[in-house]
Amino acid sequence: MKASRLGVARGVALLAVGAALAASCLRDLGGPGAGRAQFALVPTFTGGGASVVDFDRLRVTVERGASSDTRALRTAVDTVIPFPAGTDSVELTLLVPLEAPSETFQVFIRFVTAAGDTVFRNDPYPQVVVALAGSRSAVLEAILIYVGVGFDATALTITTPATTLAFGETLVLAAVAVGAGGQPIPGTPVAWTSLDPAVVTVANAAVGLAVAGITRGTARIVATTPTGLADTLIVDVVPLPGQLQIVSGDGQFANAGGILPLPLRVRLTGSDGLGVIAPVRFRALTGGFPPDVFVVTDVAGFAELTVTLGPGLGKQEFEAGAPGVTAVSFTAYATTSVALPFVVFAGDSSPGASSGVFRVNGDGSDRTRISDLGRSGHVHPRQSRDHGRVAFGFVGGLGTNELLVTARTGDTLIGLVTDTSTRRPRWNADGTSLAFECGDGLSPGQDVCVIPDVTAPLPALNRIGDGGGKVFVTDFTGDRLDGPGSFAWDPKNPKRLIVVRDSMTAQSLVASRLWTVGFDGASPVPLSPPVLDGGKGLLRIDGPLDVTFDGATIVFSAFDPGGIRALYVIRDGTQLRQLTAGPNDWNPVLSPDGRRVLFLRDSGCSADYWLIDLEGTGERRVSDERFCDFDLSVLGHDWSPDGKDIVLAGSDGQGHTLIYGFPAGATDYLKDRRLIGRGVDAGGFVEDIQPSWRP
Repeated sequence: MKASRLGVARGVALLAVGAALAASCLRDLGGPGAGRAQFALVPTFTGGGASVVDFDRLRVTVERGASSDTRALRTAVDTVIPFPAGTDSVELTLLVPLEAPSETFQVFIRFVTAAGDTVFRNDPYPQVVVALAGSRSAVLEAILIYVGVGFDATALTITTPATTLAFGETLVLAAVAVGAGGQPIPGTPVAWTSLDPAVVTVANAAVGLAVAGITRGTARIVATTPTGLADTLIVDVVPLPGQLQIVSGDGQFANAGGILPLPLRVRLTGSDGLGVIAPVRFRALTGGFPPDVFVVTDVAGFAELTVTLGPGLGKQEFEAGAPGVTAVSFTAYATTSVALPFVVFAGDSSPGASSGVFRVNGDGSDRTRISDLGRSGHVHPRQSRDHGRVAFGFVGGLGTNELLVTARTGDTLIGLVTDTSTRRPRWNADGTSLAFECGDGLSPGQDVCVIPDVTAPLPALNRIGDGGGKVFVTDFTGDRLDGPGSFAWDPKNPKRLIVVRDSMTAQSLVASRLWTVGFDGASPVPLSPPVLDGGKGLLRIDGPLDVTFDGATIVFSAFDPGGIRALYVIRDGTQLRQLTAGPNDWNPVLSPDGRRVLFLRDSGCSADYWLIDLEGTGERRVSDERFCDFDLSVLGHDWSPDGKDIVLAGSDGQGHTLIYGFPAGATDYLKDRRLIGRGVDAGGFVEDIQPSWRP
């Protein structure tokens, strides 16, 4: 019976037996089979308004038995009732003889659409049928069901909580529909759909059984009613933990002559080789360290604990373990130095003898030149995740640049790729890939390129990016401009990047859009609306961007139609807001905890470093340089790995650019800053630029 033909909002079907029900509801049950227990099915309909349920048949199955296991039931009746055209109700007598004075039956009712066996309702109705004294007739209590149930519902809520599943695990889905008064409306038909079937499938769309596949990620499972009510459940799928690997600490050495911190760093990976978020327990097997310390891995699977080795402690042993994996052990000796995060910067001096790329500890100690190349320009040196390598750009002349990588000791230097531009190299979260701003020699803007695998020994990587060894990840569509080449690695997935693509509007204006794309250039997905409008017109992103550690918030600089370049924040791809006022704010760098932004502001012959909370409060100027006529890209700034300090390229007041450290909470810049880079070269001019502290 098509609801559009009936024009009803809700129907009531009554199941009953024999003469026990009022004659006004049933036809005469005499005739063949009289004197035996008889089921009579009478759907009746009341009310007004249109219904969206469209069914042509009603299938009724009567099973003998009380077991919840349908395999233990015996079918007594299985029939399909058609709804003839032009009728508002249909009546059918089902003859079911009793096999004993008292029996239990379960009645199953299914509404079948014109398209096939779509089940809107398949709940059993257990009924006990008892024979009347002196007769073979029986009484079945009336069963109230709804035809088109849910029309009174005003909300649908999934009651299964958001959860995390391992590969192959299942999850039973449940939802409740409620009316305007908050009362539950049982029996409302709910259809379940996975919007991300590669991650989670719904094995039974009627019952709602979610099954995690073999692909990690986040799946959205949607519950809907025939009236259009909907709710969404978020399910994260991760692989079962596979192994725990030592990244740093094992076999490393602390200084026997003094106290030195030693980082014990491990990575927990799943069966797919990617990082797993889980607690890791560090234990000291020898020495007087805390016996158990728990550290939760980050989104890339890394966990790090810093211990302190003092003089004369000799060999120290540690262990790291996680649920379901084999523990790994560390051995450290208090004899020599250990690899720690360091500040790396580029520098030039007029004699040239001490120009190149340098590394230095955060306290200014152990400053070492690790390359005599990379003096000025777009060098932007960046250390690898294990602090063992440094990547940087070098202007080679004749319109070509090189992307170079050197060991932290400076004893091995190789060229990865030669290009028209090689700027701002960035290592991904697990240290396996290297991305950079690149040029193809043809496009008017910049691109983003990736060297997919940089894990081999350095000599084997020499020139690996030339020819087909690099991947253009922003050339995923031919109908858009290249954009600024701005990018950041996605912190939630070390195999994806966040990039910018521009397009021309009908008004011949340039509009920027954020995308996420695979490190191989595949599977681009928009992260923002087609155009970004901060309230003053379309925005054109310009310069570097950064993203919070949870991947939810992106901060970037962009020009509005009036030529004002300010910082903007977008959260979850939709919540865009202006963070700063400009007029020329650039290069936002988020603190490790994602709460503060360090950036450069040029107010017109007065460029300085500024801080602002990500929520838009607490804006203050950090430095007091007032650089005039400076290319902002020549400067540079970064946070220490713990977020307590800032490193920046500042002025000594005599025309030299030097590298300073500064406590993030300090307010007197000239008093509290400390020189950690080179001092003034006695031979003449010094320009140290573009410091970075974190990987």
